[in-house]
Order: sequence, then structure tokens, then C-alpha cells
Amino acid sequence: MYSSDPVKTQLLLIALLGAYSCRSSGVGLAEPQADACASERSIPPEQASIYQQQSQWLAEYRAAVDAHSPGAQSRPVFGGHLLTADSNRAGALLEPDAMKWVELSLDRFQQMGMRGVTLNLGYPLLLPWFPKSHRYLKYYKNVARAVRKRGMQLAVEQIIIYSGSAFSPFDFKLGSPTLEHYTAEQIQMGQIILDELAPDYLTILHEPDTVAELTGLRTMLDPDVATAYVKEVLSKLKRGRAQIGAGSGSWSSPLFAAAFAGIVDYLDIHVYWINPGSIANAYAMAKSASDHGKPVVFTEAGLYKSLGEGREGMPLGEDAEKDPNVEGVVAVYRRDVFSFWEPLDIEFLDVTARFAKSVDTRFVSVYWTNMFFSYIDWTRETAGMSYRQLNAQLSAQRTAEAWLAGRFTCSGRAYEAIIDGVR
Repeated sequence: MYSSDPVKTQLLLIALLGAYSCRSSGVGLAEPQADACASERSIPPEQASIYQQQSQWLAEYRAAVDAHSPGAQSRPVFGGHLLTADSNRAGALLEPDAMKWVELSLDRFQQMGMRGVTLNLGYPLLLPWFPKSHRYLKYYKNVARAVRKRGMQLAVEQIIIYSGSAFSPFDFKLGSPTLEHYTAEQIQMGQIILDELAPDYLTILHEPDTVAELTGLRTMLDPDVATAYVKEVLSKLKRGRAQIGAGSGSWSSPLFAAAFAGIVDYLDIHVYWINPGSIANAYAMAKSASDHGKPVVFTEAGLYKSLGEGREGMPLGEDAEKDPNVEGVVAVYRRDVFSFWEPLDIEFLDVTARFAKSVDTRFVSVYWTNMFFSYIDWTRETAGMSYRQLNAQLSAQRTAEAWLAGRFTCSGRAYEAIIDGVR
């Protein structure tokens, strides 16, 4: 049933959704069903060394969390990324059926007990000069209403569109913006988000190294420059009721968090790498937040399946931030959809939830939410597929089919149990 043609895939999904609409009219959602667990699936020999290293790091991650856990724990809102509304999907967001998929995915999130949703909103999508910006804004206003209608919290990350990469069909050039120009336009976009979407949380700087990579603004790798940027944006925004935060990935220097914590409403920490250095950084970041009386938010969390301690094939630290490697990240992320990883994904979810509860955390959002509904088995055919074939086409199709059938993976059930434990 799989189609390698993205147009045919889109037509197939429309047909599936139409069939679902006919079946479900007047009868509500399908009864959830559990998918087969992956614990007995064999590990491909070419992935064995990565699997073993991740298993070891997960054990060390759990030990670190156990050592830090206090007697009193926080009870954060647990949610997930609404990947079907990710701004990197470009024109797919404007298709006639786009909101139906949003509604269906939110319904499934709600069935799992999620109480929060994160949206990635990429610069410069909502700026008036960007093509079709008014249509994208209308779409996101509808998405925000759909989230509110379900009584869920909304977090928005101001990211940058991965134009010209495997992560997005967009193909435009940002040119070489000055820091002043970039700052002014992100202030403008942030105010549009606050005024039109009214999020509970708005992260105005999510990863300084990613911003530096995608804009060419290498000075953002300097914590002093990044902090000045955050201060300038904060000073210009009329925030309303929203909490505004900034942060970085746990692979970055804790100096960013130490500088941000004193000026934001919350500190945002992204957890992907689980090597001991990254986990130590994450706890140092959480301590900076605590020292300033600020809570922590995890708007992104997901197991980064790489042998390298930073970006694929690169060491963690200064070199990784000076010369990031998007293609290396693509190589790692294409692994996420394979079913043999499920036991490690479940362990990551459990340990990360314990980590979040061991510090003053208000909101946690898992990034790769497709794994709650479907995985892809490793075969000779799928092992040779590109990132776009696997993630943007086959995985998207399988996830949509699972939404329609009310089918959840064991990872999905594990996350549901985590959520049940804090309700």
C-alpha cells in the first residue's frame, strides 16, 4: 500500500480520511487498540553498536536521575509535538484536508491523556512579506482554536524553517541577515504569535547553535550575544498572559542557561543526547533555573540514536557548535522510525519523565510523537530508503492509518501510563 510518490501519498491519505469520516459520522472515535510490541524484534547487525551504546547511556541516565531525585517531585503537564502542523511541512499545511488531520491527531493525543501540545513555528513563515503568510496564519489560528477546544495547553517554539534540506519542501534563501535585522523580524513574528495564537508558553530562542547554523549568525554561539538577543526580544514584546522563555539543547554549554535564567519566565531544555556529559549539562541548566526561582520546560525530548556524542560523526562541544552537520542529523533521525528501537524509546520516555519530575518542571513535550502510533520494520527495502521516503512519506502514511484505526504502539501505551501517574 506504500507509495514512494509524495503526491500519490497525499491522495491516499485524503482517501483514507474520507473513508474515516464516513465510518465515524455519529459514532465518535474508534476504540483504541494496542500494536504489537517490538521487544522480540532482532537488532540489525549494522545498528548493533549504536543500540548497545544507547542502552549503556540509558542505564547511566537512569542512575543519574535516581541520584538527583528529591523527596518532593513536580507534576508537569505532559504533551507532545503536533508534527502534522509543523511549519516545515510547507504547502501541505494549506491542503483542504489539513485541519481534519490536525483534529484527528489531537483526538488521539487526548485519548492518551496528553494535556499539552507544542507547535514549531518557523521564521519567516508568518511575516507579512512571506508568500501566503496570511493563509499560514489563518491555518495556525485554527490549530490554536482546536487545541483550546480540547482544554489543552499550547506551547510554541520560534524556530527557523529548514529550507533546502531533507526536513522541509521549502527551498528559499535567507541570505545573510544581520543580527539587528534578524532580531527585528523575530520580534515581529513573536508578536504575531502572541496576538493571534495566545500560547501559554512561547520560546523565543530554542537552540542558539541551530540558529547560528541556519542563519549564518555565528555570533549567536556566544552566550553574551545570545543573552543580549533574548533581552532585546523580551523588551519589545507585549506578552499578554503568555509565559516567555528561552533555552538550548543539553549538548550546549550550560552558560546559555545560566545567562537566560535570570531574565525569562522559564528555562527551556531540549533533551536528545543522553551521553553522561549532556545529562550533566541538563542538570546544571535546571539548577540555574532553580537558583533564579524559575521553572523548567522541556519543549523537545527524544532519544538521539547516534554513536557520536554530539551531531553524527562529530564530538560534543565547541567543534560541534562551530561546524554543525545537518546531513549528519538527517542520518540519525531516519533511524527513529524503525521498530527495533521501541524498547529503548520506552526506557527514554520513562527516565526523562523521572528527570522532569525531579526538578521544578511545568511542561514536557515529546518530539517524535509518530512513534506513539506506528513504527516501520527494518527490511532490505526500508533499510535503503532515504529520510524523506521513510519519515515524510512511509511513516506519515502508517501514522495516519493508525490514527484512523485507533491503534497505538507500546511506546504510546507507555507514555499514557506515565501521564496517568501524574494526573
